[in-house]
Amino acid sequence: MFATFIRAQFIGFFFFVALPSIAQQPLSGNLKDTEDSIKVWFKQITQINDEQGKLLINNKIVDKFNTVLKESASFAYPFDSLRFIGRLYAPNHTFRLITWNVAFTDGSQKYFGFIQMFNASTNEVKVFKLIDKSGEIVNPENSVLSAGKWYGGLYYKIVENKVDNRIYYTLLALHFHDFFTTRKVIDVLFFDNWGNPVFGAPIIQSEKLKAKHRLIFEYSAQVTMNLTYDEKLKTIVFDHLVPSDPQYTGMFSYYGPDMSFDGLTFKNGRWIWNSNLDVRRSSESTKRQSRPHPPKLSR
Repeated sequence: MFATFIRAQFIGFFFFVALPSIAQQPLSGNLKDTEDSIKVWFKQITQINDEQGKLLINNKIVDKFNTVLKESASFAYPFDSLRFIGRLYAPNHTFRLITWNVAFTDGSQKYFGFIQMFNASTNEVKVFKLIDKSGEIVNPENSVLSAGKWYGGLYYKIVENKVDNRIYYTLLALHFHDFFTTRKVIDVLFFDNWGNPVFGAPIIQSEKLKAKHRLIFEYSAQVTMNLTYDEKLKTIVFDHLVPSDPQYTGMFSYYGPDMSFDGLTFKNGRWIWNSNLDVRRSSESTKRQSRPHPPKLSR
């Protein structure tokens, strides 16, 4: 059992994931100018506390991305000076996810993002703006969602699996909730017959062995939960979460890792739950470092 948590307030402005980019070619100066403008706006957001002011500046970022990502050359452009966004290509390089968050002084968060699809044969791109509705979704673990009704998060891993004639992309995400809890999310993305993104599919087995469209883990903001894909085991590996004392069952601000691991392994078209996973077979897992976490800045 882990130690009782000490609560502290913080402001986590943004989140950045260091990600590999695809091979680059010289690109137009217009893209660099756009990147520079977005960089200035992100800096401005960190310098003000007014919620409406943050959102007004962020709207400029959303509008600029919505325009520039429709240029075919932008698909290969790394935007690597923008340390406040996550940039994640699908393993087959048919699309990429761009996500970021804005944090407010009351501890609330808002998430923003885009899916940028690329057709190599026609050199055309298609862009979907992601609209965060995570605070409004009833029963999110069993909901089919869309770009316009998105469970917002900061994606840091995509796992690709093909079932029959459909490709499912399993997404690992970080979701800052408030001052007291953080969430990690295992979601599923696929594209329907018209090429539209769909979030959620009942292919994830829960701890109670029931099929879910996505899994959401909630725990104290004062601890870290590891959630990673182990390439050697071909398994999603994650900390088992428990309350610090049984009396706090269901109060997620008191939840944290108990030093055991669970996992999901893809078999016969589904992610199958494995309790008390032995991760010693993989040196990657025993490091217990799925990826660096951003610092929590004190108020």
